[in-house]
Amino acid sequence: MNIFNVASEELEQTVLKASPTRLVVMTYDGAIKCLESSIDMIGKGDIEGRWRSVEKATDLISDLYMNLDHDQGGEVAQNLGCLYGFILSNLPRINFYNDKQTALDAISILKRLRDSFDELDHQIAANADVAISGNSGANASVAL
Repeated sequence: MNIFNVASEELEQTVLKASPTRLVVMTYDGAIKCLESSIDMIGKGDIEGRWRSVEKATDLISDLYMNLDHDQGGEVAQNLGCLYGFILSNLPRINFYNDKQTALDAISILKRLRDSFDELDHQIAANADVAISGNSGANASVAL
């Protein structure tokens, strides 16, 4: 069996089992990794690698933007939309001008958002654990 197939299957299982907030964290992680890669590619003079990294980051941030639920998220979704729009409008600078600072600025914003969603995900999981362990008798099998 190919190691890449195993890694791909493991990632697929992780995604399938992940909560919605964990999926958001994973998307942030991917975008951050791509932007960090674009900085490395600038340093190496790898134009194609830089372009691919920025393109992947753009796709991931666009996914975050397109999946905002403005009805349920209200002002938070609106503010996230503004941040994503700001980042997306500046990402071309990385490719056009080899602009590391734009990548660093985007990474800084995304890391703060990622950490907030990570904390939220942990709180949701902790609350779910309390709710499950708090039920005795009828729902005891859920904890298995």
